[in-house]
Amino acid sequence: MKKLILSALACIALVISSCNQNSPAPAPATPAPAPTPTSSMTATEALLVGDWIWDKTETYQSGNLSVTNTPSTQISASGTTTTTLFAGSHMVLKSSFYNGTATTNSLVPQNYNVDVYAPNYVSNSGFWSTSTIANGTTLSIAAYAGAVCGSGYIITLNANTLIYHSWIPGQIANGTKYYYHK
Repeated sequence: MKKLILSALACIALVISSCNQNSPAPAPATPAPAPTPTSSMTATEALLVGDWIWDKTETYQSGNLSVTNTPSTQISASGTTTTTLFAGSHMVLKSSFYNGTATTNSLVPQNYNVDVYAPNYVSNSGFWSTSTIANGTTLSIAAYAGAVCGSGYIITLNANTLIYHSWIPGQIANGTKYYYHK
């Protein structure tokens, strides 16, 4: 009987010692693959496809900075700081056609799907498009999410950075300037 109890205790000790309480947690689920540009997209459109993380928004009036919104604060021109709830805001510019339809009219920009996420607003789905005009290339986003996104002239676009503003380039800053990164 004594041998049986010792054997049982040895088995229990073996089972307990084989359970590593400090083992790493299971890896999180693999994120969804990034959207892939379609062959019908322009080079600018293809570069815009992806998940853009919102960094900040600056609002200008008559050339003067009046408000800066960041993921956690809103700062007025006078320096007053207020807490905001924009942390985690981003937009996913997709390569899929809005409403599943390709534009056949060359005078009308192609609309693609977009999802915009802003914690203090209802997340929105809508569409985005680009247009090249005399003053530059515009990015139009039809999905409202407060200070997080809007439409305007692209001033910086590369694989990791997107900056655009709502006033005509070369004119006095009067509107909103948006900053994103991938």
